[in-house]
Amino acid sequence: VNIASLDPDPKRRREILEADGKDFEWHGYSGYHEHKLQLLVEDALNQGRWAEARSLFERLACLAPAMEKDSTNHIEIRVLEARLLQSQGREELARRELNSLLEVAETRANRILKIEVLIALVELHIGTGEHVASLPYVLNLLGLAEDIPFDNMLVRIRILVAQVQLALGQTKEARKLLRSCLPHALGNCDAKIKTELGLVLVETYVVDSNATREDLREAVDKANEVESAARKTDHFKQLSQAYYLKARLYDRLDDRKKRNEAAHMFNQASRLAA
Repeated sequence: VNIASLDPDPKRRREILEADGKDFEWHGYSGYHEHKLQLLVEDALNQGRWAEARSLFERLACLAPAMEKDSTNHIEIRVLEARLLQSQGREELARRELNSLLEVAETRANRILKIEVLIALVELHIGTGEHVASLPYVLNLLGLAEDIPFDNMLVRIRILVAQVQLALGQTKEARKLLRSCLPHALGNCDAKIKTELGLVLVETYVVDSNATREDLREAVDKANEVESAARKTDHFKQLSQAYYLKARLYDRLDDRKKRNEAAHMFNQASRLAA
């Protein structure tokens, strides 16, 4: 399970976890089994496999009574539950859950745990279009993350900051921030984070009314890279986003044939992601 948690390739991580499930039976509470289920739920949520995420979470929730209510594991599970609620369109319930968790996290000395709750809160606000309301959480995140290692978590935070900047019209600032992450992300982050970084970077060109044709062609090349990466990981949600952005780029480039092809692929990938 620990090996799986460190593997940057979602497909390999899933294979390791599934093999682990075949080799080891469990009875009652098991820390290893709980950690395995957490990883599987997270992977299912990240890839938009909502029904599978719900099924796995129900199994994980059965373990929760065996944990202390304010334990790190219990809080992490409740963060997953809030993300699942958001995927089901129950944003207000997810918001209440996360704000409650933030109060608990404030009493703990675990900075990383508080960052995880804040990340989930910012993601929720971005998902509901409340970018201005997310700013206090973003500022809190930036303060907490000032000296953490340059890994998945820090890149996730910077992607969120860039998304908020984009929504507030700060296109150049968002692009600069994302580009500064690229060298580190390519060597240190998992496939999902690298693909997400690429998607938001492409979006900075899509929404930039001053982007030149050369800029747009460069963005198409980046979108093709993102599409290829999403295909390898079977991440249909990210794949559909890549096709959507490509369709918009080709529209800006007045290439109707490629725009329509990308739009058709977007529809297909969206059905797979549903």
